[in-house]
Amino acid sequence: MDFAHRRVIVTCGEGFTKEIQEMARKQKGKAEETQEKPAISESRVTESGETVEGKKRVAERIVSMHAAHLSGQEVVDGFLSRPAAGGERPAIVLVHGYRGLNDDQRAVTRRFAQEGFVCLSPDLFEGKTFRTPEECALRKTSLEIPRAVNKIIDSVPYLRQLPWVGNKKVAVLGFCMGGGLALFALAQSKAFDAGVIYYQSLFPDPEDLQGITAPLLCHYGTDDHITNTREIAMFRDTLDKYKKKYEIEMYEGAGHSFLNNPPGKNAAIQDAAAKSVIKTSEWLRRVLL
Repeated sequence: MDFAHRRVIVTCGEGFTKEIQEMARKQKGKAEETQEKPAISESRVTESGETVEGKKRVAERIVSMHAAHLSGQEVVDGFLSRPAAGGERPAIVLVHGYRGLNDDQRAVTRRFAQEGFVCLSPDLFEGKTFRTPEECALRKTSLEIPRAVNKIIDSVPYLRQLPWVGNKKVAVLGFCMGGGLALFALAQSKAFDAGVIYYQSLFPDPEDLQGITAPLLCHYGTDDHITNTREIAMFRDTLDKYKKKYEIEMYEGAGHSFLNNPPGKNAAIQDAAAKSVIKTSEWLRRVLL
């Protein structure tokens, strides 16, 4: 939160001037103290990003850094962001899309940390990132899925060792390719208490989803030609068939990767990104806290 501190000039005597300066110093200290406090209140947030009281939600101060954990005999590098204020918080494992752990993935990791979560993005591409659609698609379709899923699942014991997480609940959140990998991880492990799926472009066999027990929140754009309406309908049918608990959010006019790798800055993409972050953060607070 930004605080404007006005400079007051008083000409009524030196003693009175010092008194005013002292009052201003104390007020500034209170403002800085307020800025450090976690802002994870349960007040309802509207689609515009305002609470019912009409005040913007305060983004927490965060600290970000390189991370690494073991998966079998492999060391999996990653990127971690967490609230700077400390204390145990719920955690999110964020699974990147087919571009890899790039600057956009780091930005979205930071964004959810500002919402009060300890956020870890494991690097599934061993430090490589890709730009062109053909490079990205080749990397995704060459992926060893079981190995990647194990790296995601094995991030949870690492998070539990951190004093910032401890025994708090953990969610998995995946984008594009990472959305499909998150579904595999949810089906194969009970380590996750919730799953958030953004427009998965890797589609598990319906039978592979039977093992999911955690609730799901899923986000899609109506103009997505990769995860199209037919894919969404089949996915919904599978979840209904196996009686899974889920919510599906549709965003009018938004295409694929509107949050993690937005293809443009039109109003529909920006609106979908902003609303989905609010929806996800509030939903995760209800499920994980």
